[in-house]
Amino acid sequence: MFDLPLTIVTGYLGSGKTSWINRRLEKANGIRYAVLVNDFGELNIDVDLIESATAKTVSLVNGCVCCSIGNDLGKALEELRLIADSIDWVLIEASGIADSVRLQNIVLNWPGFNLRDTLTLVDVTRIRRLANDKFVGQHIHRQLACASEIVLSKTDLCQSDVLKDLQRWLGTLSPQFANATPGSNPESNIHASHESQNEQQHPVFYSDSFRTTAHIYRSEMESWLRHLDEETLRVKGFVFFKEDPTLRHLIQWVDQSHEISAAIYQGEQTRQGEQAEQAETRIVLISRQATTALEELESMFND
Repeated sequence: MFDLPLTIVTGYLGSGKTSWINRRLEKANGIRYAVLVNDFGELNIDVDLIESATAKTVSLVNGCVCCSIGNDLGKALEELRLIADSIDWVLIEASGIADSVRLQNIVLNWPGFNLRDTLTLVDVTRIRRLANDKFVGQHIHRQLACASEIVLSKTDLCQSDVLKDLQRWLGTLSPQFANATPGSNPESNIHASHESQNEQQHPVFYSDSFRTTAHIYRSEMESWLRHLDEETLRVKGFVFFKEDPTLRHLIQWVDQSHEISAAIYQGEQTRQGEQAEQAETRIVLISRQATTALEELESMFND
């Protein structure tokens, strides 16, 4: 049996990985993708962001399949091997704080898969500041160093001269990325970065999550988001507000900016005819250190 080609999609929190994968699935052009989602935390919000999900797997009308990795990438890869004859290509969406080099090494040493490339998405509005951050800077450089391809995201928010300067800066990190542009595909050998990167220590992150069937007002949620402190790195989840408890909203927060948008709620479809779960709010928070922010939000729901 031939080895399944595989691409790792990485990039820091909020860099646009899920959006990139959604676009790839929408324009699959007959390619049957299997997507492994490696979100960080107890609640795997990214599975639902890709499409309406079952507890573990999403089957799409175009023949693609999405699976949750959970804590065991090897087990997920083994499950894909069982259906290899129905898959053309595997995409792994790494969490923004996952150790990309570790993921690469697992795939490189797992039978039945051929690691073709590692795609690192770069948010052009934040990448240089993040790269110089005393806490996550080393992690950012590690993500860039392991990439065989860099794709620039949110370029519409960046002036052309700033974008060109950013490309030059990327070139100082590695000459192959000097001309990185949205959708570019610079050539590189993904194996080259492994030895030099393996000895670096991956930073420690903290995750907290909660779920509830209670509701709060949208203004309360927005106030909570605006007052998150600098230790918070990412908030993501689905919320039901008192104004319309039948409408699910997607909330996203990163770098002191937040967005709340309506999301079609499809009852959390489950496998084998199981009863659909009651509509519930589900939120994941990732931070530099343990925080009480989510406990404060939970108390708002319980009031």
